[in-house]
Amino acid sequence: MRDIVTRTPLPLLALVLVLAAAGCRGDRAPRELARFAVDDTTGLLTTRNVDLDAAESSDGHGSLHFFAPGERVVNLYLVPTPDVSGPGDLVWSLDVRTVMLINALDAEVWLFPRDGEPRMVRDHLHKIIQTVDWTRREFRVPLRPEERIERVRLALHTNGMGHVWVDDMTLRYEPPADR
Repeated sequence: MRDIVTRTPLPLLALVLVLAAAGCRGDRAPRELARFAVDDTTGLLTTRNVDLDAAESSDGHGSLHFFAPGERVVNLYLVPTPDVSGPGDLVWSLDVRTVMLINALDAEVWLFPRDGEPRMVRDHLHKIIQTVDWTRREFRVPLRPEERIERVRLALHTNGMGHVWVDDMTLRYEPPADR
């Protein structure tokens, strides 16, 4: 081994050491956890008063539609996430369209940790109110350093009357950026 080290050119040895050190830090790239085309009801948690709309879609293949007569939570999907732990962020991306929605549309994410109590994070999807044509929105959920998440429930919350369509969703994990 000593002969290999003494005969290896210094720039090559430095490159090998840098790559080895980078590998020791673990996977630092964003990772997709789930993708939902929302072209059918497979895996959908709430099916009551929720329907597929073949005519309305961000991708031409249909979308999920629901009418909110007032306050309503529509549970969409439960995603297993056995290899996700904090720190870092969960990022939920979705295409949304609304018609005559009174008040804002909220993204609601339930985190179910391996140890500890579940917690819910809810916030407005920026500028999704009244009538909005198809737009892509992201909802970012910071994970606590000690959290080890086993599963995540994705839901939408309305606090007023209106029509909502959703399409093409992804959930990904983004590790913290190196500082």
